[in-house]
Amino acid sequence: MRPNGKRTTEEFEAAGGTRAIMKQLEGLLKLNAKTITGRTVGENLEGVKVADEEMIRPVSRPLSRRPSINIVRGSLVPDSAIVKLAVIDDRPLQFKGPAVVFDNERVALEWLNGGKIKEGDVVVLRGLGLKGGPGFGHASGFVFALDGSGLTGKVAVITDGHASGLVNKTLLAVEATPEAAEGGPLALVENGDTISIDVEKKVTDLLVPEAVLAERRKNLIKSPERKEIGWMSIYRRTVRPLHEGAVLIEP
Repeated sequence: MRPNGKRTTEEFEAAGGTRAIMKQLEGLLKLNAKTITGRTVGENLEGVKVADEEMIRPVSRPLSRRPSINIVRGSLVPDSAIVKLAVIDDRPLQFKGPAVVFDNERVALEWLNGGKIKEGDVVVLRGLGLKGGPGFGHASGFVFALDGSGLTGKVAVITDGHASGLVNKTLLAVEATPEAAEGGPLALVENGDTISIDVEKKVTDLLVPEAVLAERRKNLIKSPERKEIGWMSIYRRTVRPLHEGAVLIEP
């Protein structure tokens, strides 16, 4: 659907909406699971019809057999990062290039507007994670700006922030953990470092010798102690990484 396709939300609803999707996935669902209606999933799907099988296709006839949500790991993202692809997508699934590092989106946009981000670069946008934000920073604006600059598919982006589910432009790895504010490898990246992203192999690596990274880790400047009190203080002290649920637990 728009903005990633030509069909509209109204057409999706006319085809049967969410229940029609569930009907097409019926063979993969736990039909005896109870729902908030008091009935089971299977009971709720009785009699549901799919009015347009071009809009909501059957499992046997998908738009693509390639997964659109990919979990990658590697030396740059030991815990994980997410690469989301458009369903109909012919972009390259491998990308290797020099890092261009930014600690906030504003400076990244200034560089982009000044023509300083070039084809082949891997943009590292850090400091947007749960703890570094604080709260989850959004990288969508920068990605759309890249698209407006004609760099979609020519530049890769990796960030510890997140992006809208509608952002399927360029090769984008989001929610990188451990985040930079936790001292993860993202915090050690410097301009010019080579980063390799291979979505098919589910690997994202920082191609820098471990001895060099160890030296950088020793020299890593710790963020100054914040003076917040109350809820913000509790949040910063207790928030857990996204892959652990982003819950607040005393370490």
